[in-house]
Amino acid sequence: MKCKNCGGPLDASQTQCPYCGVRHEIDLRGIKYTNQDLHTDMMCPRCKVPLNSISIGEGELITIERCEQCQGMFFNPGELEYVLVNSIPIVYTIDRERITALKREAAGNNRESRYIKCPACAELMNYINYKKESGVIVDWCKLHGLWLDGGELRQLLEWRKAGGMLKYEQNQSSFSKMPPPPSTRLQPQDSSRKPKMDLETYRRKDYNENDITGLIGNIISEILFRW
Repeated sequence: MKCKNCGGPLDASQTQCPYCGVRHEIDLRGIKYTNQDLHTDMMCPRCKVPLNSISIGEGELITIERCEQCQGMFFNPGELEYVLVNSIPIVYTIDRERITALKREAAGNNRESRYIKCPACAELMNYINYKKESGVIVDWCKLHGLWLDGGELRQLLEWRKAGGMLKYEQNQSSFSKMPPPPSTRLQPQDSSRKPKMDLETYRRKDYNENDITGLIGNIISEILFRW
């Protein structure tokens, strides 16, 4: 792959040419979308410029907000899942080696490690590992949705294509079928059901008569019980 501006070699995951600085579209490659050329009231949390609206899909369209400078995107709740499922609808196998490689690649990205504000409410968003095991760290507002930096949507599409989502769903299904842990709470004892004991109990043949400490302790316990 080559830079469209200077012709320099590019890795398929690079969103910006290291030679001339021109940004390249990789997230929406192969996805049908329409740029509405409309500036929204939302600001890019990275570049501090107005976000544009784009429509994604065929038939039933969804509208997301996108920064033309850094190519980051803001998804309302459910919209990211819609894009992932409609872009790669069916996956039957899990390529564990590919998933591991994708996680390693995501971990090696030089992501800016600072909290950013939600474009919708301007509150600081939290970091989350998407679906807990994708390795792609996204910014999450619990009320308004997810912010993905440029290149992260492509990483998630590759993760889904490798069976990452299928693996996550299988793990969730296995977890939901696990029996609940046994209760460790001590139950009150019913003294009426406690067996009667007398000194003859300690004279049974299977009792260890050399265990003097145990014998004395049991006798004391029996005396206290009778009281």
